[in-house]
Amino acid sequence: MPYPIRSGSLDRRQALLGMTALALMPWTQVRADASEASGTWLRKFPALERQFNDAMATLDEWGGQAQGALSDYDALFEAIRSKAGAYWSDVKLSQPKRLVAYDEAYRSRAEIDFEQGEVIIETLDTHASTDELVELIKRTLSTPVEDSSLDHGQLSRKHRDGVQGLLKGQVVDQGGKSVRFAWRTDRYAKWLATHKVETERQENGKDVLKINIPLSYDHLNIRSKQFVPLVEKASRRHKVDPALIMAIISTESSFNPYAVSHIPAFGLMQIVPRTAGKDVFHRIYKRAGMPSKTFLFDPRKNIDTGTAYLALLDTVYLKGIRNPRSRRWCVIAAYNGGAGNVFRAFGGGRSRALARINALSAQDVYKHLRTRHPAEETRRYVLKVGKAHRRFKPLV
Repeated sequence: MPYPIRSGSLDRRQALLGMTALALMPWTQVRADASEASGTWLRKFPALERQFNDAMATLDEWGGQAQGALSDYDALFEAIRSKAGAYWSDVKLSQPKRLVAYDEAYRSRAEIDFEQGEVIIETLDTHASTDELVELIKRTLSTPVEDSSLDHGQLSRKHRDGVQGLLKGQVVDQGGKSVRFAWRTDRYAKWLATHKVETERQENGKDVLKINIPLSYDHLNIRSKQFVPLVEKASRRHKVDPALIMAIISTESSFNPYAVSHIPAFGLMQIVPRTAGKDVFHRIYKRAGMPSKTFLFDPRKNIDTGTAYLALLDTVYLKGIRNPRSRRWCVIAAYNGGAGNVFRAFGGGRSRALARINALSAQDVYKHLRTRHPAEETRRYVLKVGKAHRRFKPLV
């Protein structure tokens, strides 16, 4: 949050420096020093004190985690690497379209590949009983849509009967029947534990029991429907095409609410806290700081934040593009690579680029982004989102 400083006022500059120092401290130290700060020099400036208190309230609400999104990411995965590395020669970590979660002892793990439609369960307990394997299978298949344990790379501890969570409707048994309720889940888990267990050897010489469970052929469409109400609500609030929101989610995470990348970006729409997240906090939510990973792992908040950013791109950063279809293509490219790179693709400066874009048809704008955008990833991204947009148009 910007704090207006009157030129030539030494005391106010000192006040700002003090607040900046607090912002750079670990959160526990900030909290401890905040009351002392507000009780001394900060009280000399009532308006500044109000802004400071507002900022502290925002940080309190999100647990102070918004201060260090990158350090949060590094700390999270270093902890997993350290603990799992004691047992596994290949330590797997979550990715945007893949959820990896370990049990409490880090000797068993589950991997859900949301893009390829496959669940892989592995355990180093080669003498595990059938009942123990059944429980591990059921625990994985009942993965909920929201659970802070999974945010931290741990298998969910929430007890659910049957496949009622994130994989609801996407698991079929050996007879081709949908696995949903407890009795069929139990029966399928027992069949898997007795018919589909394979043994593989790691590079470190340790054996691993492995179970592969395919998801249904239409798992992506089934999973996507869970998020349609949230998408439609965000669409109405920010006046963004719901099919575009769905297409962005599909391309970014394949509807994995626990999606995470090294950038770091978090959640369904892969929000980068320090760029898009911070922009939405300031311009739309009128909040200081930026969203934490906990905030962005909440599907409702993630979708609303991502949709708000699409609206900012459409109505602020790229508003000079007159043709709505041309602007949509540019919004898609900007969501991935930034508005500045869109302008660079069309000649550099904003004014020159806008003039060139407005002189082209929407189809020519699309072709230009597909072939002339400076980032190859963005060129592919425009193609993928365009295809997904057509696929989701009839759904929402």
